[in-house]
Amino acid sequence: MGALLEMRNVSRRFGGLRAVNDVTMSIGKGKVVGLIGPNGAGKTTLVNLISGMLKLSEGEMWFDGRRIDGLPPYRISRCGVARTFQIVQPFPQLTVLENVTAAALFAGGISNQSEAEQFAEAQLKRVGLKGQENASASRLSLGQRKRLEFAKSLAMKPKILLLDEVNAGLHGTELDEAIALIRSLSEEGLTLVVIEHLMKVVVSLCDEIVVLHHGELIANGLARDVMNDPHVIEAYLGERYLKRRAAS
Repeated sequence: MGALLEMRNVSRRFGGLRAVNDVTMSIGKGKVVGLIGPNGAGKTTLVNLISGMLKLSEGEMWFDGRRIDGLPPYRISRCGVARTFQIVQPFPQLTVLENVTAAALFAGGISNQSEAEQFAEAQLKRVGLKGQENASASRLSLGQRKRLEFAKSLAMKPKILLLDEVNAGLHGTELDEAIALIRSLSEEGLTLVVIEHLMKVVVSLCDEIVVLHHGELIANGLARDVMNDPHVIEAYLGERYLKRRAAS
């Protein structure tokens, strides 16, 4: 399969700081790509550039054969780019169903209110929130808000889904269920970019891994190769990772 997303010499400056520096890479259709690196490496900034939340300082961004840098976020989302946010913030004054219906109407290509609600209900069932349709979004637990974030993004009918630490704060059964959901989406052919600090999640889910450090791309390739790259181990994984792997 060909590339769905291409970045060509992409940079983003904040004053004298280069948060993302000259990144060139591509993501193939149907791939699950892990985006890892230390805190402050530029991961969320890169996702913000892809989704149009931030403008590029330099470079080009292409999606599904179309140049998208410079487009406003709503137009990028309608091209098929959806994302979750590290800090989940549903519309608190709306119900769970209304939150997802809004996403279906806004970017899912559904103009009929009744059809949008039906599609939203299907996404809520898919993520395990069936029965919560009429609950206030503000009253959901963290795990439920994470699921709602998933449902909202799926209601946009994305070609690529950018997951920004969607598993943060989840433990035990909640984490296992989130991993199973991501895996099922991958099996259906959805392209996924996963920002994740839990290496067991990265290793179990990702076909390829991209590593950023100080805004620069230091590794990009098959998961097994990147996880054994000495530069990646030194910059991010550390000696404790090597010892755990040797002991397992």
